[in-house]
Amino acid sequence: MVCIFVKIIISAALFKRSVQISASTAYEKEFITLDDSAKGLYIGPMIWREMYNFSPGSVLMVIASEYYDEEDYIRDYRTYCEEAQDFFNREKQKEENDDEHTL
Repeated sequence: MVCIFVKIIISAALFKRSVQISASTAYEKEFITLDDSAKGLYIGPMIWREMYNFSPGSVLMVIASEYYDEEDYIRDYRTYCEEAQDFFNREKQKEENDDEHTL
């Protein structure tokens, strides 16, 4: 099952072997391979992600910024796309407003 955290920021670190992760917004998608235990991955809020192709013996640790709450999850991709578009449009508007105030 694929799901997305609405508010939670996660960090993932691979301890052994490798895993592939796809991370996407409503606008773009990126594929990442974690295969080095010296590297981690930061995933911010409202990023849809899937973790797959775990090599045998892989251990993936995920650290979240909040305690688990079922209400923080979106499990339907269409619903995610709608909410993500709204979220990123609001974030863009905030940045534009901040830019106007710093001039």
